[in-house]
Formats: sequence, C-alpha cells, structure tokens
Amino acid sequence: MIIFRRVGAVVLAAVCALLLFSSGIVHALGSVGGSSGQVASTVVAIASSPSVEKAISVAAINDISQRSSPSVQAVIAKERPVLQADIVRTLNTASTQALLRSDVQQGYNAFTSSSGGSVNLRPLILLFTTSLHKTTPAIPLIPVDLSNTVVHVKAHKSFGSALHSLNLMAWIELVLGLIGAVLVARFVVRRHRNQLTLLGVTIGAPAVVILVVATVTNHLTRRIHPGNQSGRVILSNLVYRFDSSLRVDALVLLIIDVVAVGGWYLLLRWQHQRATGRGGSEIDLASPPAHPSPLDPDAEPTG
Repeated sequence: MIIFRRVGAVVLAAVCALLLFSSGIVHALGSVGGSSGQVASTVVAIASSPSVEKAISVAAINDISQRSSPSVQAVIAKERPVLQADIVRTLNTASTQALLRSDVQQGYNAFTSSSGGSVNLRPLILLFTTSLHKTTPAIPLIPVDLSNTVVHVKAHKSFGSALHSLNLMAWIELVLGLIGAVLVARFVVRRHRNQLTLLGVTIGAPAVVILVVATVTNHLTRRIHPGNQSGRVILSNLVYRFDSSLRVDALVLLIIDVVAVGGWYLLLRWQHQRATGRGGSEIDLASPPAHPSPLDPDAEPTG
C-alpha cells in the first residue's frame, strides 16, 4: 500500500508539474502574437532600422515626385539627397513615432476585432510634407491628392480569438496545476516534511525548467542570421517577447512556490501549537499529521 501511495504521489505530482510548465509555454506563445502595443513597438523598431529608413525615404520622394509638376520634379531631382535625409530625420522624431505607434495600434485592434475598421494616415503624411516644405518650399505644404490616405482593415477575428484562447488555456493550466499540487501534498502524502518537499518541487521544478528553456531559446536564436535588417528586427522582437514572458512566468511560479511552502509550514506549526497548547514548540516535520484526514487511505480506524 505504501509503494502504491508513493508511486501515485510521484505520478500525480509529475502531472501537476507538467501542467504548470505547459501554462508557462502556452502563455509565452500567446505573447508572441502580442498586444497592439507590442506590435506597434516592433513596427516602430523596424521603421527606425537604417535599411528600412532608406527604403522609406526613397519611396516617399519617388511618390511625391510622380505627383508633382515638371518644375517641382526638377527641384526634387536636384535636392533629392537633402530631402531623403529630411524624411529620415522626421521619421525619428518623437511626434512621428508616437503617431505611427497610434496608427499601428488602431490597425491591429481593427485586424483582431469582429468588425474591422479603418486608419486615417493623413496626420502622419502631413508631418512629412510639412517638414519637406520647410526644407524645399517648392514641395506643397499639403499634397494635392490625399484621397487614398484612409486604409481599411479587414477583420480577422479568428486571430484575436486564438490569442485569447491561448491566454485562457494558460490560466486554466496554472490553476489546475496549483490546486492539484496542493491536493496531492495534502491527501496523498502523509509526513509533513514530505508534504512540504513535494509541494516545493512540484511548483519549483517547472519554474527552473522554464528558465532553462528561455536561456536555450535565446542562445539558439542568436545563431540565426536573417538576410536583411527587417528580418533581424522582427526575429529579435519575437524572441524578446517569448523569453521575457517565460522569465516572468518562471519568476511568478517561484514566488508562488515560496509563499505556498512558507504558508503551509506556518499553518502546520499553528495547528501543532493549537493541538498541544504549548506556544513556541517546534513541529516535527518527520511525523504524520496528528489527525489524519478522513480521505487518508492509511488512516487508522477509530471504531
């Protein structure tokens, strides 16, 4: 009976530990999709990378030149390097990045919603044209054609639902793992020391493994070198989100572990003092509970 009891305790504790480990991994995977703020940060980081800045400046000046009169096109061709540098400088200002971040967040929220939405790029475009007009007055302060500045975003509710499902699954696994660890330690294990040890290992071991996974993932991704700057920025942001989420989850589990074991020990000590009526006496962790639970299969009959 004792053998079956010990094997059962180990198996059940392993299942609970697996649930806690899975909750951390699932939560980290959900964070890769990110919130609108995280996605906006990634977009701003990509737009601020040197190669993308250059591509944006070239594309913007080409578009302005195509929409301008021949006289303005001649001025743009003559001052192109200065104008491209002005585009890059404007792109890196705090006001431009704040507006870009807001537009991306609005678009991402519309993308993950059930009805979609639209984003008006006119204020963002005017930031660039105003700066270009100050540099080269031949460029209009307000472009003639701003009819295509509203971008309509089609809804992809399934994507948002998938992220929500991952987070919900992570919470369910966390709660089931913690409750299971407490129940196994309370009703399957008899001796107090073993109860504390099993509870501490069941919650603490997944936290350590999650930290190892975060470290290994970060190390392996450093060996991957995408062929362009944008790819490197995207990969680094995704890995950062995944690793950060894993480390936070591990830290939370470690805190829960310390609180649970410490609270369990204090509860046992309080129960022991209450039963003996002697304040300050030390509890014998090697002994089984003084009053076995009615659910304890090894409890002695009282009849």
